[in-house]
Parts: sequence; C-alpha cells; structure tokens
Amino acid sequence: MAWPPALLFLGVAALQLAVSLLAHDYARYGLLVHEASVKALSALFVALGGLTAVLPGFRTWVLGKLDAPASGARRPAPLLAAYLGVFLWLGFFHYCTYRRYLLVNDTAFSVNLAHNFIRFGSFEHTLFGAHALSIHFMLLMAVFSPVLLVWNDPLALLAVQHALVCSVPFAAYLLTVRSTGSALAGLICLLLTLCTPYFHDLVGSNLHIASLAAFLPWGLYFRASGRRAASYACLALMLCTYETAAF
Repeated sequence: MAWPPALLFLGVAALQLAVSLLAHDYARYGLLVHEASVKALSALFVALGGLTAVLPGFRTWVLGKLDAPASGARRPAPLLAAYLGVFLWLGFFHYCTYRRYLLVNDTAFSVNLAHNFIRFGSFEHTLFGAHALSIHFMLLMAVFSPVLLVWNDPLALLAVQHALVCSVPFAAYLLTVRSTGSALAGLICLLLTLCTPYFHDLVGSNLHIASLAAFLPWGLYFRASGRRAASYACLALMLCTYETAAF
C-alpha cells in the first residue's frame, strides 16, 4: 500500500476526534461528526473515480502514485498506519455508541459470560439464571475472556471485537493483491469493503459474534499464501459461532 491512503485514514481519524471533543457531550456529537466524515469520504472517492474515468492524464498519475507490484504492496509500515487510522476512525464511533448506551442486551450477556468463565471457569449466564449452552452454543466470549485479566472492563472485549472487525478490509486487500499483483486493485477492494452496509453494521454491533467476520477472509488469505496452520486456526475459531448463525 502507498502512503497517501494510509495518511488519509489517519488524518480523518485525527480530525474526527479533534472536532468531536470540542463538544461537552462528545459522545452524541461524535456520532454526528462520524456521519459527516463518512459522507465526505464518499464524495471524495466518487469525485476521484469520476476524474480518473474521464481524464487519462490524471488516471496515469493515480496509477503511478497508488499502484505497485505485489512485493511493494505488502509493505508493513503503510499497512499498519492505514489499519491504525481505520481502527481509530471507526473505533471512536463505536466508543460513542457505547457511551450513549446504544450497545445493550447482547453486550451485557456477552460480558457476563466472559466474566463468569475467566473468573469462575463457568459457562453460567447469571443474567439468565441458566447455563450458557442451554441457550446458545457460543464459545467466542470464552475465547476472548482472558483479556479481562488485563483490563477488567467491557471496553476490553469491545476493543478485541473491533480490532478483528477492522482487519476485514485489510484481509480483503491482501487477498486481492495476492490474486492480482496490483496494489491499486487491493486498495479498491479495501474501499469497497469499507463501503458495504454490512461492514458498518459489524462495526457498530453489540458485543456478540461480529468478530467471526474476520476469520473467513483471513483464513482464505492464509490458505492462499501457504500458511495452513494459520488458516486452520481461523477455521477453528469460526466454530465459536452460535448454532443459529451461519459463518
């Protein structure tokens, strides 16, 4: 990945955070700022797409700046910077939904299960007064529960979920680069993934099974790149879903 997209994501995240914190009720204002940032980015990319379609010279310049061979497309520094930008940009939005008490029900149940498992080795849902496996077969919170030993807060579990969900566009990027050998094709796939309503549903999701969305694309990428052990690990983690949800 080239540096311009990475710097763009970092800049959007920093601007959103700075503008949101100007308000006393930053959690409410942050949701409005995030909506404005999504609309602004959408308009920017539509404009860039139109210009590259009608101006051959501009298209050549964009290809020169953003495209690269597969070896250069996987440079870790800009990829990590871009991921950090996406994580912070969408993470602040997710944090605002938490602060506005918009993540209820499933979040409380999931935290309850994770806490009971890591503290008492139990699958009891004390909020329900029932064993977890008698309601839904879902082991994902037990897998995530050790993070509560480091930070005993629901935000710790939400951060793990958010980190995994935000990695989905980058798995799509790496898979596309490996298939096409083009960094620009990978960037387009990354942006398309970011733009899908389903991805935004996952970003703003309750603490539940949204993380499972990350394991399939990463499993495919690891399989395509010959790392079978990692791909099998992703497939195993996908089994942590509950019985009524498909992968």
